[in-house]
Parts: sequence; structure tokens; C-alpha cells
Amino acid sequence: MLPLDSAEVFFDGIFSEPRLRHPEGIAIDADGDIWCGGETGEIYRISADGSGIETVASTEGFILGLAFDDDQNLYACDMRHSAVFRLDTGTGRLVHFANGGGGSEMRIPNFPVIDSSRNYLYVSDSYDPNEKGPGVWRFDLESGEGGLWYDRAMIFANGMALSPDKDYLYVACYEPSRMYRVSTEREIHLLIDPMAHTLCHPTNCAFRGEELFTSNLVRWHITRIEARSEVLTLP
Repeated sequence: MLPLDSAEVFFDGIFSEPRLRHPEGIAIDADGDIWCGGETGEIYRISADGSGIETVASTEGFILGLAFDDDQNLYACDMRHSAVFRLDTGTGRLVHFANGGGGSEMRIPNFPVIDSSRNYLYVSDSYDPNEKGPGVWRFDLESGEGGLWYDRAMIFANGMALSPDKDYLYVACYEPSRMYRVSTEREIHLLIDPMAHTLCHPTNCAFRGEELFTSNLVRWHITRIEARSEVLTLP
């Protein structure tokens, strides 16, 4: 397990201007800046060194998962609008990208994954906290057209990853507030269990080199964890 001092509050948005409102999704752009969403639809960019924050756009909804494509377009799942939005980070233009297809609509689009080689965006649909439902959606990255790709009933589908192509996998645990490491043998090991202020209900995580950033749903900040590769490499 990593030592407690390997984790720190990277950016505290309680009194920042603008305030960091209830971050959940998190993504890192090509310049190392950290992007996250807010509870009233804000899409924030935090500078790579943590020195500042700005609101780049807003859906006026509730932002969940985020993901970048190879052209640095940012895809944002919005729970209030039951839709995915696409932000051109070069121009700041925000557009409605997709909300369903094939005669059906998403209920709670939660987490997006980019498959650049096939030009697809996959989106988990949490559907309903108290009811099973489908599933995983797939959309064409250019047109936004698509539909249910996995239509079987699931229980609150959330974070996703494509087939592993790296040496390690991380799991952020909402409750209790911990980070876990999963080995290639599917053995689960506790990675870090810090004090609640440092890591409080982490919902999404993203790497920048050997730094692991997490958004904290019940705090107004972003946490940085020094995840040294010699500690984390799987057998």
C-alpha cells in the first residue's frame, strides 16, 4: 500500500473563483491540464500546476464522466439532460452530441470511453439507482449516430475501460473512500486509504505520467497521488 504522504490535495476549490462545484468526472488533456465537471453543468479546466481554474463551458446540467478523443474534443456525460455533449477545446464550442438511438434514449449517461481505432464512443448508462436496465451505448465519433450496444440489464453501470493494453488497472471506490489496484490475476489490493479530507468519495481517476489524479465527489477539490511505477507494476 502507498504511504499516506503520497496523496495530497492538488487543488482546493472551496474558495476559488470560480468555485469547484462537486467534481465527479476527470480527464487530462495533451498539455497536462486537468478537466472536471460541476454540479450545475460547469466544465472546468485546472492549470497543469494547479495555480488556477476557469469555467470553459456549461451545459447547465450535471456533469458526470469525461473523456478526450485524439483531436482533444472533450465528451461530457450530463445526468440532468440525459445526453452526451462535445466540447471543442480549441474554440470553446459546446454542442449536443448524442442522447440515444434506435428509438430509445439514455437515462443516466455516466462514463464515456473513446475507441479511436474504430471511431466509436462507448457510454455506460446507469439507468436507475433502484432498477436494473440496459446498458452500454455506442456512437460514431463523427456523426453521433448510434444506439444500444449492450442491451442486457445491468445494475447501475458506471466506470468502464477497454481491454487492458497497459500494465495496471485502478479502481476508484466511492464508499469507503479508497483506491484499489487490480492484478492480472484479478487479485484486489488496497492501494491507498488516506484521511477523508484528502480522498473523499473518489469517483473518477486519470493518469498524468506517474501522477494519479482523482475527483472527489463530496469535497471541493482534486487529489494528486504520486503513483510510482515500481510500486504499481503488476506481476
